[in-house]
Amino acid sequence: WNVTAGGGTVDSLVSATDANGIARVSWTLGTVAGPQTLVAAIANGSTVVITAIAQAAGIASVAVVSDPFVSVVAGATTPPLRVRAFDRYGNSVAGVALIWATNAGVLATAATVTGADGIGEATLRTDPSPRDHLVTARFAGGFESSFVVRGN
Repeated sequence: WNVTAGGGTVDSLVSATDANGIARVSWTLGTVAGPQTLVAAIANGSTVVITAIAQAAGIASVAVVSDPFVSVVAGATTPPLRVRAFDRYGNSVAGVALIWATNAGVLATAATVTGADGIGEATLRTDPSPRDHLVTARFAGGFESSFVVRGN
């Protein structure tokens, strides 16, 4: 048995077949989300490639991925305010619900879900008179990120 991609491990490098000709091994996938491969080889040189797709674990941290301080003309709409959800291994987590809130202005949406890249985004139309706006993205589990938007 040989892990060839994904960094995982097997509990044994060698195993014998049972009465039915089946060999078994326990495979622990690596921490990077995505395709991982294990190769089984027998003495005559024949091989079988086994592929698994590792999924990201649950959300463990978040980060702002666009500028956390945005300045636009009063009454204008911001570029996308973007945040990313990560699992404990640094993989992006898709499908995480976000609730967006602001102390002023109008958000284009009050709720979004992170995409395959772990990113969720919203835009804010600032108030027509100059002022600062605080925008917060709240993730399930109590994680949150904030932006300061200055309407000039």
